[in-house]
Amino acid sequence: MSVFDLLYIVLLLVFSPLIAIKVLIDPQFRQNFRARLFPTPIPAEEGSSSKRIWVHAASIGEIRIAIKLINAWKDKDPHLSFFITTNTVQSKELGFKETEVPVCVGPFDLSWTINRFIKQSSPEHLILIETEIWPNLIRLMSKIGQTTIVNGRLSDRHFNQYISVKRLLLRTIARIDWVLARDDVSAERFGKLGVSSSRLFVQGNLKYEIPALPAEESLATIRSSCLAADTRFLFVAGSIQPEEVKPIISAWRNLHKDLTGFQMVLIPRHPDKQDEFARLLGQENVDFSFASKMQTAILPRKQDHILVIDQMGVLKSWYYLADTIFVGGSLCDRGGQNMVEAVGYKKPVCIGPYAANFKDEVDLLTGVKGLQIVQDSNELSAFIRLCHDQPQIATEMGESGYREIEIQAHSLDANVRKLSDIYSN
Repeated sequence: MSVFDLLYIVLLLVFSPLIAIKVLIDPQFRQNFRARLFPTPIPAEEGSSSKRIWVHAASIGEIRIAIKLINAWKDKDPHLSFFITTNTVQSKELGFKETEVPVCVGPFDLSWTINRFIKQSSPEHLILIETEIWPNLIRLMSKIGQTTIVNGRLSDRHFNQYISVKRLLLRTIARIDWVLARDDVSAERFGKLGVSSSRLFVQGNLKYEIPALPAEESLATIRSSCLAADTRFLFVAGSIQPEEVKPIISAWRNLHKDLTGFQMVLIPRHPDKQDEFARLLGQENVDFSFASKMQTAILPRKQDHILVIDQMGVLKSWYYLADTIFVGGSLCDRGGQNMVEAVGYKKPVCIGPYAANFKDEVDLLTGVKGLQIVQDSNELSAFIRLCHDQPQIATEMGESGYREIEIQAHSLDANVRKLSDIYSN
């Protein structure tokens, strides 16, 4: 038992009443808690001589990075085999749809849970995507093979948290063999945590990529089932939080009667919060429906109707079809959501002022006028109106952001080359 096991046990005891209540009343929490406490292993294929690499990715954004990395790496080193773990059942299910690489929910950072998982899944090395510094996981895997952080990122919040317990993490950091940081800022921060310069490389940001075109089947379904017949200008507010409903509806009220063929679509960050969004939209006294409960035959053909997309895996299709986009988590203090995919479809994109989790992306894209920051509902409605009334300006903005992402999109090859060198022996 490690000192971290003792710390976790203390925390579990302190918060056990809250955990017990969550387990009883929240089916999703209960499902995820059980899956991480008793994770289902992914045994290696019998007779396989492939070097087996465990890739841990916290959520769906990191899973997509992992999938992209694995696909490119296998092209270069086909003798390798991989499996992916993530932190939630929901991320696992979405990842399962996007790759043939095995995906499962990973274990809690408890020694006995991880040991059992390692024995049953037989990984030889560990890859951690972005900021997954788990002391017991890193300690136990260091006894087996090499551990590498890929697309290493330390936001202001994560860095401040880790630096405050630096002495406690010294051994953990020493056990990390390599850090492939996404930028100079993160590399400097990893260095301050104790990663030596000989183990630290800046390889570029794997989140910068030109997104693949959505499946034509998905686009056709949206066009036929979800877009009103008279839609001429589609505004998509994607990955939004409940706190953002009120300002977005306020902006919509300023526009929907003035702009010909205007349609707005809301896509919650967490589709399972349907009840909360229904309550908030009801308070705003607007006409709305959820995509999951709507049939084509009853689709309202009027532009003052708001469609809420409570389905997983369709965000990129809506971004592709949009005329202008707001990326959520940024009009409330939630740290923002990744806007790179939306910009990568050459769309004029705006965000709110709270995007600390994507500071580098914001600085990069605003620097070339490929992203607009709006402070409130009035600025949001002004941005949408500008894109509607002056399409040439909207097009130029989309092109500027796209060109900058295209410049940055070389990092995949750099990361794969370095990983291939590290794990070639």
